[in-house]
Amino acid sequence: MKFLYWFWSHFSPVNPNRIVFESSVGKRYEDSPRVIYEAMVNMYPDLEYIWVSRNNQPLQANPNTKIVRRLSFDYYRYLATSRYWINNQNFPTYLTKRRGTAYLQTWHGTPLKKMQHDQEVISGRKPGYLKRVTHAKNQWTALVSPSSYATKAFRSAFQYEGPVIEKGYPRNDLFFAEDVETTRQKIRKQLDIAPDKKVILYAPTFRDYEKSHGRFVLDNQLDFDEFEHQLGDDYVLLMREHVVVASKLQIPEAMSHNIINVSNYPSVQELMIASDMLITDYSSIMFDYLERVWIL
Repeated sequence: MKFLYWFWSHFSPVNPNRIVFESSVGKRYEDSPRVIYEAMVNMYPDLEYIWVSRNNQPLQANPNTKIVRRLSFDYYRYLATSRYWINNQNFPTYLTKRRGTAYLQTWHGTPLKKMQHDQEVISGRKPGYLKRVTHAKNQWTALVSPSSYATKAFRSAFQYEGPVIEKGYPRNDLFFAEDVETTRQKIRKQLDIAPDKKVILYAPTFRDYEKSHGRFVLDNQLDFDEFEHQLGDDYVLLMREHVVVASKLQIPEAMSHNIINVSNYPSVQELMIASDMLITDYSSIMFDYLERVWIL
């Protein structure tokens, strides 16, 4: 497949109207790439939009958008011939962006934990990890940052010296919408949450050291029986696993009315709006949630 990308890069022209969007390595239709995409299809309907997916999920904004399976034949063809790339993680780290293509890296959170070059010990990664992500970083044309704090951390962790767009995360624009309360009630109804219930969103990050068969996992330590016993009458618990975690979350059927697995819900920002409280660890979601609380 790497050869296919090389072939099209050398023998096919760049299409100036073509844009490739990818979010969360194709697992979800979400985050800042989704917000940018949905805004662009309204402003520039005549451009050619490509959305990368692992499961061909339907898109809400534009039925004419081409949905391309990640790492497929067409995936490499469109990457090789597109004028723009937009992603919140990285495209395959072995790819080299051709001249004539611009790459907007939105990233996916405000860094609290140490990342990449700032880590003293790197665990849970295959040999050559820093070399691979450094090559991927060298493809970026510009990086989106939510704050001066994040910009400083990004430049250090990624060893990035290129342009930074320090204007906040597009994904959080939802918090500023005039109909945010309507959105809140709509989401709660969609999740079948009773109006008198308070909602706790539990959203931890992944751990580099928790892996099984080469994939990240989450060892759930929550006592569902105790939650149901002490808080079940008044609260609903939303369980949100990190996108890189290979989900093995099992919620007892008898508790499904009060404990809901929302790991595949398309927008964590909507879940933040629907909730009354966040429980997390060192996940960057805390920064987004503080912005949500401040706005509301």
